[in-house]
Amino acid sequence: MKTGRKTRWISNLVSSGLAVLALAAGLAAPAVMAADAPQTSPGTAIAIMQASAALQSEDCAGARGPLNQLWNDPYLAQADPDLAASMRASLIACTAQTDGMKAAISLSADNIKRPSANAAAYDLHVFLLLIDNQVLAANIALNEGLTRFPATAGDFTDMSVMGLLLQLAGVDGEAGHKLLNRLQEVRWQAHNPAARPLIGFMRVEGLRKALAAGDETHAALYRKDIAEDSLVYVIMQGDGELSDPNVAPFDVRPVIDREIRAATEHVAGNPAELMVLRYLILLERADDQSSLALTQLDGIFALVEQYGLQNFQNIESYPGLLTDRGSLLADLGRHIEADKAFKDGNAKLTPEYAINHNLIYINYLTDSGREKEALALAAGLKTESMEPDDQLQLAGAKACALAYAGDEPGYAASVAGLASQPLLRVKPALCAGDSEGAAQALIAAIRDPGSRLSVIMFMQNGLAPIPFGERDRGFVAAMAAVKARPDVVAAAQAAKINIRTWPLRF
Repeated sequence: MKTGRKTRWISNLVSSGLAVLALAAGLAAPAVMAADAPQTSPGTAIAIMQASAALQSEDCAGARGPLNQLWNDPYLAQADPDLAASMRASLIACTAQTDGMKAAISLSADNIKRPSANAAAYDLHVFLLLIDNQVLAANIALNEGLTRFPATAGDFTDMSVMGLLLQLAGVDGEAGHKLLNRLQEVRWQAHNPAARPLIGFMRVEGLRKALAAGDETHAALYRKDIAEDSLVYVIMQGDGELSDPNVAPFDVRPVIDREIRAATEHVAGNPAELMVLRYLILLERADDQSSLALTQLDGIFALVEQYGLQNFQNIESYPGLLTDRGSLLADLGRHIEADKAFKDGNAKLTPEYAINHNLIYINYLTDSGREKEALALAAGLKTESMEPDDQLQLAGAKACALAYAGDEPGYAASVAGLASQPLLRVKPALCAGDSEGAAQALIAAIRDPGSRLSVIMFMQNGLAPIPFGERDRGFVAAMAAVKARPDVVAAAQAAKINIRTWPLRF
């Protein structure tokens, strides 16, 4: 795997899960469909119709009256408990809009105390507390809900569960680990396929803590779930602290095939959800199915052209899909079309959203023998608007291009900016023909605890990277030789990094 492609692979894997959890600033009232009202109370029937009409018109102020009437309606609670619960949730949501979050939380707190409360009521309460930045209170509520409704724990949503786990990580890490253990006990699973990588990485860390504590019960639960996530399983198996190097991993192809089918069904059922499409493309590229991924992507792009991007969900995934199209075409050797796709994507994106797109395009241009074009593109980027990680990625990409261009002073200056990032120095050193320097940089990265996750992935042997020309073919061979050097392998073994071979492309 080429260093640039590999580090972006990790980033894309995590960000696909993070995108699921972008919490909204406000709370929309849940849509409630009109339903057959209990025949025992004409007043109940009228209130249901009035509330349903107001909610469908997004008129929370108008819905408050009939919803208040239904809050403790005994006829509705007896005749249709699910509709009664839905009406109560609607009143809580409308209260958040009309009276503010504190009032909604107070009403929700009363709701979860009802004998008829369910997991959905607790889920809404957790969500409200998270919006109000009451992270520890949300943790108490979720744990109470899991204890009260273990059989329906799967009903808790990704937004509430994973949103809470992420926020607990910055507030009380130990509480977060205990919650993750509890979720393993009740067998909670993410509903959205694109959220699987994020919960998978959390489980890897949960496994690490369980093993350190000698907690074999939870360790077994973590291993069971990680084994159902092909790409996260690769990372676990590459970590010698988590897996025995003498025990071979199982064949991940049936697992990734199952994941691809599930994501494909999700996209087919909701083609407007762009985030899951990105995750599907990630899986299919790993499974060496770039042609299929391109066909699916082009089909969705046709729908975007027909209906407009504003009618799609998770439009923050759109820039990445534009980049994916260029990368898929490059995978398939359709380089003229890949160039056009990258340029068209760049024209559609504002500078803020074009950063990752351009970083990948610069690497592609360099790998395909057009380092002068790559340097020209890099020169036009505004580095002050980039995140520090992106600035480092750009420095590494430029260093490689400068090495190929024979600009020794420029190369030296770019590499100097990567002094604290040994893994990002590996590719530029090989571009400069310095295999010894590349090996020493890789050994330094292996010994760097801060680079462990990326290095574990880098040291895995997957399907050979696709070269973009004869020079790139030589680079791929040189990289494989560096990774196989005895001193590099010895450093990996000393750092408890398992070097395994996989039928996937990273």
